Amino acid sequence: MCYEKEKNRLEKVAKWFSAKGDYTSILVKYAYNSFKPFFKGEKCLELGCGNGIMTEHLVKVFNRVVAVDGSQNICEVTRNRIKADNLKIICSLFENIEFSKEFDTVLMAHILEHVDQPIELLKKVGNWIKKDGVVLICVPNANSVHRQLGLKMGLISRLDELNETDIKLGHRRVYNWDLFKKHINASGLKIKQTGGIFFKPLSNSQMMEWFNEKLMDGFYELGKDYPDITVLIYAVCQR
Repeated sequence: MCYEKEKNRLEKVAKWFSAKGDYTSILVKYAYNSFKPFFKGEKCLELGCGNGIMTEHLVKVFNRVVAVDGSQNICEVTRNRIKADNLKIICSLFENIEFSKEFDTVLMAHILEHVDQPIELLKKVGNWIKKDGVVLICVPNANSVHRQLGLKMGLISRLDELNETDIKLGHRRVYNWDLFKKHINASGLKIKQTGGIFFKPLSNSQMMEWFNEKLMDGFYELGKDYPDITVLIYAVCQR
């Protein structure tokens, strides 16, 4: 991998990306709600802080939070957003950083679809958690009902095709359950529990324009019953 090229790629994505006050911020809230029951211990590592929306929740739960992101822009936004003594922000590609076995909880929300070598990253993460630590991972679901609708409408030619939003977000892949589990198992991590986050029937803009908060909450609850077709799928992993 050319690290300089990867950094430039991330900064380009960061200029386009904004998670404040839109559908993405709502999805972050639901991802946090889904992960919170599995939190362990006092020290958390967040890989990819995405404007700090998830980080803002984490600093209220853990005694110590370390957030790592490869984009200087994203790191600065998060620093400006959150003033907390228990937060340390590190600007680095994940491939360039090393930790000891020091974390109780590692959060990887919307990470594996971005990185060049997801299995290698998962192997590294496995070496950063304590013996009883937990790794919480979520990724976009190729079988989400909104992608199935897009396929029926001819907007995509296959479920795992990268659409326009995927490309703008810098996604390298969209996961189905088989690929998700394959990458985790190949890393040596053990899957303890899986689930789905949020039933998304329409596009981001349509959801924001037509649906209120109560309806959104209903779709979140519905996703718990139909994890195979939610917009995100998640795994709770340990060593």
